[in-house]
Amino acid sequence: LKLAQVSLRYLKSTTLALKAQRSYEPLEKNVKILNPCFFAVFMGGPAVCAALLVLLFTKGGSSGVAWWLQLLGALVLIIGECGVTVGLNVPLNDQLAKVAKQDGKGPAGTFFTKHYLGPWTTWNSVRCAASVVAATCFAVVLRLK
Repeated sequence: LKLAQVSLRYLKSTTLALKAQRSYEPLEKNVKILNPCFFAVFMGGPAVCAALLVLLFTKGGSSGVAWWLQLLGALVLIIGECGVTVGLNVPLNDQLAKVAKQDGKGPAGTFFTKHYLGPWTTWNSVRCAASVVAATCFAVVLRLK
């Protein structure tokens, strides 16, 4: 359920970014989601998946569809959601914030439309898809049990 919520958050972020194509200002509202509740939900999934990976490899029994789906779901979530966020989306956000702080809203708007929006939206869609794939894997595992 939490993975589905995170997927919806990514979809909402993409929608917000696409609506903001004509102006940098609507994206400034996105900063408000960076709060302790967001971080708990966002980092909670990867933390649980890391613990799941440890359990999968320490309990043994690397056979069966459920084991492989759990492995796939955990890896997809850690790499496709958390890894993409930390490695790609956050640096783009930081670049945009740096341009806005140093040069003002006009240059930030130009940077936003020319250098930020396309890559950020693409990688945000990857995060959304990764969350959906991971949630699907875990839902199938629950159904199998």
